[in-house]
Amino acid sequence: MKFSHFLKSLCTKLKIYSYSTENDSVYDYGIEKATFTYSHWSEKVESFTYEKSMNFFEILVPTSDTVKFKYILKTLLNADNNVLFSGQTGVGKSVISQDFLAHMGEGYEYAIVGFSGKTKSRNLQD
Repeated sequence: MKFSHFLKSLCTKLKIYSYSTENDSVYDYGIEKATFTYSHWSEKVESFTYEKSMNFFEILVPTSDTVKFKYILKTLLNADNNVLFSGQTGVGKSVISQDFLAHMGEGYEYAIVGFSGKTKSRNLQD
């Protein structure tokens, strides 16, 4: 959080941006390309409508974190970078990635290979 505190202080000092609360981190904000201004990720969260026909594991409720991770994923992939999301079990890495890939549009194909803590290299060879 040292970087966040440093950048917040610098932005305030240079009058670039004034963060809404002391608890906000610079990681809670994205930069609008068109206007070069900061906006909180929560401002980009779309509404969610539950559909009974949806499979439980395909449901992705939009949050500021899912918006942020999708933005990072899109930006890195569009710049021809490889992406690896890591994190604790159950935080949504797979669901976010699958939802992003499913909405890439025509001309893209993807395959999903599931790994777990028990996956061995031999499992991939079989």
